[in-house]
Amino acid sequence: MTVAFVTLGCKVNQVDSDALRQRMEAAGYDCVSPEDCPDVLVINSCAVTAESERKTRQKLRHFRALYRDCVLVLTGCAVQVAKAASYPEADIVLGHRDITDLVRYR
Repeated sequence: MTVAFVTLGCKVNQVDSDALRQRMEAAGYDCVSPEDCPDVLVINSCAVTAESERKTRQKLRHFRALYRDCVLVLTGCAVQVAKAASYPEADIVLGHRDITDLVRYR
């Protein structure tokens, strides 16, 4: 299976995405670019400003329209401040605590 990452926001999100990428590779996933039609696409979101939250929603809509069969995962700050129902495009919504559980989904 393939996985891709889109990271929005701060350097902390980049570090979190890199750590999750390593876990996914260790679990047998092949990491690819978001443009390569991945099986799983993880969006590590930001919600520090209204603009960053808008970009998160924009990315979700964009990738849902582009890849109908892809499992779209949302994590990051936006998940911490909003309810999962706020992001209907996402198949899986995981908070900071639960994101390491992503490797269990196959």
